[in-house]
Amino acid sequence: MKYFCLLIVLALTACQQAHTVDKNAAAHTFTVQKTRDDTKLYFKGRLQPLSLVNISSPENGIITTMHFTFGQKIQAHQLLLTIKSAELSKQYQENLTTYLKNKEAYTTAKQKFSGTQRLAKDGIISKIEFRNSQVQLNDSYLSYMQAKKKLRQLLIELNIDPDKIFNLDISKRQSINNSLNKNPDIIAIYAPVSGLALHPLNSNDDDNTTSNKSTNIVIGSSVKKNHTLMSIGNINGLKINVDVDEINILAIKKDQPVIITGVAFPGIVLHGYVANISDQANINMGNSMPTFPITIIVPKLTPSQQQLIHIGMSANAMITVNHGNNFIVPLNAVFQHNGKRMVTIVNKKTGKLHNVIVQTGHTTATKVVLTHGVKPGDTLVIGH
Repeated sequence: MKYFCLLIVLALTACQQAHTVDKNAAAHTFTVQKTRDDTKLYFKGRLQPLSLVNISSPENGIITTMHFTFGQKIQAHQLLLTIKSAELSKQYQENLTTYLKNKEAYTTAKQKFSGTQRLAKDGIISKIEFRNSQVQLNDSYLSYMQAKKKLRQLLIELNIDPDKIFNLDISKRQSINNSLNKNPDIIAIYAPVSGLALHPLNSNDDDNTTSNKSTNIVIGSSVKKNHTLMSIGNINGLKINVDVDEINILAIKKDQPVIITGVAFPGIVLHGYVANISDQANINMGNSMPTFPITIIVPKLTPSQQQLIHIGMSANAMITVNHGNNFIVPLNAVFQHNGKRMVTIVNKKTGKLHNVIVQTGHTTATKVVLTHGVKPGDTLVIGH
C-alpha cells in the first residue's frame, strides 16, 4: 500500500514538472503572421560616365598641339589637338592626282558618248559600237565617283573645304598646279560632343592589329592610325558596374530601382536602375564563387551634383528585393531534429507543445522565412 501511494506521488510530481516546462517554454513565443519580405543587397563599384565617345587618330603621325587637359570639361566642336602626318601629305597628292585624272577621263567619255549617240541615231555606227561607248561612259563615271569620295574623306580630315577642290576647272592649269604643290600634313581633331576629357582605357589587343588601340598622349607623342587618343565622357548621368554572386543574381531584375551613396559625397543620395544583367559569369574566377556583372544607370545628375561627384569615385549601391508577403520568424524558432527542420507550436487551448516539420526559405542573420508547415496565428516557441 505504501509502495502504491509512492507511485501516485511520483506520477503527480512528474505531471506538475511537465506542465511547468510548458509554461516556461511558452513564455518566449512568437505569433506567426505574414509580413512584407524585403531583402537589401549591397554592392560596391566605381562611378563611370553615362556613355563614352572615343577619339581615334585617323593616320600615323606626331601630336603637335593639345588644347585640353585630361579631366577638363570640353565643348562640342572645340579643337582638341593637331597631328602632323607626312603620310597624309603623300595621300593628298596621290588622291588629288587620281581624282583629277578620273574627272578628266569622265568628261572626255561624256563628250565622246554624246557624239556616239548622234551617229547611232543616224545609223552610221552599229549597236555594238554604241553599247561599248555607253559601257565606257559608265565605267569612267564609277571611277570618277570613287576617287571623289576617297578625296572628300581625306579633305575633311585635313580640314579643307572639299568644294574648293571639286570646283577646280581642269582647263586652268595654274589652279591645278597650285593645289598639287600644297603639302597639307596637319590634321586638326575637334570634339564631336560635349563632355569630360578622359584618358582612354588600356587595350589588351594584339600589338599587330591597328584597331581599338589606346595610348596616353602628350605633345610629341607618336600615334598610329586608329589608336584611341582620348575619350569624351557624358557626365549628365552615371554608370556603375558591379558584380552579383550566383546566390543573388536571380533576384535582380532589369529596371529594378537602385540607391547609390558614397563616402566621397556624403548626404547625396542618387537614384538609378538596373540597366543590364549579364547571363554569363565573370571569367578567371578561380575557386571563388561565380559572380555576374550588372550595369546600373543613374540617368540624370543635377548641376550641383556634377560639381561634387567625380568620375572614378567609389560608390555603394543598394538594391531592395521584395519577396512578397511571407511568414518571417526569428531564426532561433527553428531547430533541427533527425536531419529535419522543425518548430515548436504551442496549443492555444491546452498550452501543450508539439513539434512540426517546416520548410524554410531565405535567411538573414536573425530571421528565416517559413514556406510550409505553419499558418497565420500559430504561436511558436523561440530560443531553442
